[in-house]
Amino acid sequence: MKQNIIFFVKYPKKDKVKTRLAKSVDKTLVIELYKCFVADMLETLETLNANTTIFFQPDVSKEKMQTWIGHKYPLFEQKGDDLGERMYHAFHQMFQNGCNECIIVGSDTPDLPAAIYQEAFAKLKESDGVIGPAADGGYYLLGLHKRSLDPSLFQNILWSSEHVFSQTLEKIRQLHYKMNQLPKWEDIDTIENLHNLYHRNLTTQFYHSKTMQLILSSKFKGALSWKKK
Repeated sequence: MKQNIIFFVKYPKKDKVKTRLAKSVDKTLVIELYKCFVADMLETLETLNANTTIFFQPDVSKEKMQTWIGHKYPLFEQKGDDLGERMYHAFHQMFQNGCNECIIVGSDTPDLPAAIYQEAFAKLKESDGVIGPAADGGYYLLGLHKRSLDPSLFQNILWSSEHVFSQTLEKIRQLHYKMNQLPKWEDIDTIENLHNLYHRNLTTQFYHSKTMQLILSSKFKGALSWKKK
């Protein structure tokens, strides 16, 4: 089986997606924005020589996910009590299904370019794993071989904190893994993150994305002040 991308996605409903962003932007608009995030990321993933498998949180049915996403991608429920368990089980399931190399990403980096994914798979071939540090102290991507999947990588981590990346690096050190790093990237969780995404993509290919076109549309008229720099 060729390389696989595990894509963690939430079903877009009020108070379930981008809750910090919803403190600054209308909740209905936040849902529409999140749908654009997912659509733009899937469009990027389509350009890669890798399979994409979507793992969704089990607060909705697979049928509802298919109504939104369609039937193009395999869909599986996430399993586990915290993010670490859910990631471990997703990797484990894909490796059991015959995959040898996997990277996992969430749906918070809509402008992550194809080149970063390509770099991730290239660096994975020469190491035990690859990791992409996020600007907020977490990580936006993790890549592993079947041989390097170890549950301790996901245990005793303060998830959703600024310590996630540093604590994971300590786990990597304890396992004596060679882990290559990717460029730092920014998750879009707050209005400040969205502001940064807007400005850094005014002259990039991502300018034509669904996310940017929504931000540029009249629907964001009430939030135009934050677009000024």
